[in-house]
Amino acid sequence: MTKRFLTVLSALATSLVLAACGGGGGDTSAGTTEAAADPSAAATNAEGGAAFGDDGVLQVGTDATIGLPWTSLAEGQSEIEGLDPDIATAVAEELGMEVEFVNVGFDTLIPGLESQRIDMIASAMLDTEVRREQVDFVDYLVTGSGMLVRAEGAPDVNVLADLCGLPVAVLRGSAEEAAAQETNEGDCSDDPIDVQVFPSFANATTALQSGRVEVALGDPAQWAYLANAQPDVFKAVGEVFNAGKVGLGVRKDSGAAQSIRDALQAVIDSGRYEEILSEYGLNDNGVEEATINDGTSE
Repeated sequence: MTKRFLTVLSALATSLVLAACGGGGGDTSAGTTEAAADPSAAATNAEGGAAFGDDGVLQVGTDATIGLPWTSLAEGQSEIEGLDPDIATAVAEELGMEVEFVNVGFDTLIPGLESQRIDMIASAMLDTEVRREQVDFVDYLVTGSGMLVRAEGAPDVNVLADLCGLPVAVLRGSAEEAAAQETNEGDCSDDPIDVQVFPSFANATTALQSGRVEVALGDPAQWAYLANAQPDVFKAVGEVFNAGKVGLGVRKDSGAAQSIRDALQAVIDSGRYEEILSEYGLNDNGVEEATINDGTSE
């Protein structure tokens, strides 16, 4: 898994060009996309209609500060772009619905889902056992967690146990935050990691560049993307951990998961899924079958 994933990261790093990652984690609506040519399609999907309401609009929450290849505000625009928006739009089309993206902080995505402010999460969210207590996931990609350091003068780190005593940046509410805290209860109990929590990846990488922290934890595909764009500033290092699946999140036991799974499978079977992955250099991270709650056991 690790070797294969690192190979994917290498391919990603050489195939993608840096794009600006704008915006904050604020409550910014990014507009509505016309989805399906056949407006009756949503009505024929009874489960989807019941789960999402009858207005024909799928409200999708995403944190556009994460940046490409996942989700980002287009440079100088209010439109949200990236892998997650493309997948969500394709799923909405299969449901016969329009899609409206709502840009919110990562740690508010699940509360927003539970409060019915949004219908679905599409924001590079790992499907974990803890999250499945609140959310049903339709898994669409294989990924994990990795480390980013400064290009010069960085500590020699490879695994989480190497971070003992170091100031480390994590995204609030992320799987990396949980992993760092768990390491403090185990390998680093005598010399804990100084876990510094940030509201966005942009804040975390700024802290890393300024020397406030020594390591940033996050998605390895994104770290490779950033390191390739700014090789004099950042370097992606270490073994991939938290290897698992990323999922589209819907309200627990709402009946929506099966409808989303069926729609995603149709996107896969049509070949559009492969085209979307190709655009971001992530073909080898794809899945052949859409599954529900098939993530990690941690």
